[in-house]
Parts: sequence; structure tokens; C-alpha cells
Amino acid sequence: MAIDINGLNPNQPGSSRNKGVEAPPARQKLDTSTEKTEVLVEKRGETVSFSGKAKDFQQIEAGLKDLPGIDEDKVAKIRAALEDGSYEISADRVAQKMLDMEKDIF
Repeated sequence: MAIDINGLNPNQPGSSRNKGVEAPPARQKLDTSTEKTEVLVEKRGETVSFSGKAKDFQQIEAGLKDLPGIDEDKVAKIRAALEDGSYEISADRVAQKMLDMEKDIF
């Protein structure tokens, strides 16, 4: 894509070098591996393609907004227990949770 800084680009629609000829909008595909939605921007003659991954990210972002917020009371209780030394951590429980997580991942 060329940027016309001084009005000297002969392919630019409406430039001084091609007054009588209007160039058709350029089409450019960004990602050929997934399904795309093409959007034509007529002012600049450019095409923008969004992959299926972009749509997936939008759905994930919308899902994250629906998650509950932080439980400030629970955080304060755990913080206080950590500070005064009354918070107990079970090494066996932590180890089991790590093994369970590994099974889920692999």
C-alpha cells in the first residue's frame, strides 16, 4: 500500500496525475487460512478482512464481561489470615490440584 504524501501517486483516486481516470478500490486479503469477512472502505479504496479468529476474540471478550467481579470481602479475609499467620495451606491438597490440572491440560 502506497502512501501519497505530496499528491504525486498516479494510482491514487482524485490525484492530479489522473484527473480523468478513477481507480477501482484495491482488494487485499490478509489471512488465507481462515474464513474472512471483507469490508470495503470506499473513501480510501481499501479492503479490510477480519478472520474467524477475530470473531472468536469478540465472543471471548463478551464472555469475560459476564464473569463475576472480585469478592472484596473474601480477599480481605484471606489477606488478614495471611498477615496474622492463621491461613493454613495443605501441601497435599495443592499437589492434588496441580495433578488434576495437568490431567485436564494434557
